[in-house]
Amino acid sequence: MSTNYNKLDYLEAKVFEAIKQIAYLTKKNRSLTYENKQLLGQLAEQELFMEGLQKTIEELKRTSKGSELLKYQENEAKIKERIQKLLSKLDELKLVD
Repeated sequence: MSTNYNKLDYLEAKVFEAIKQIAYLTKKNRSLTYENKQLLGQLAEQELFMEGLQKTIEELKRTSKGSELLKYQENEAKIKERIQKLLSKLDELKLVD
């Protein structure tokens, strides 16, 4: 009878250890699930922030390209004007000769 009692004590101790382990793992699982939700929320916020930055960058590129184009067109107009003045001077020289 003593050996059966010892076996019962042993099984009871193992069941108790298993219950403690299950409780610990359940608590850890809840903690990790909560942390996962928090991190997913942060990730979503960061993704929205990144999308906003990307849109801002694209807008700045368009504005920059437009600005560069405007500068190019202004330079082109100045160069054409100078060329016309030089051609006019050449024509004047031809008339004088």
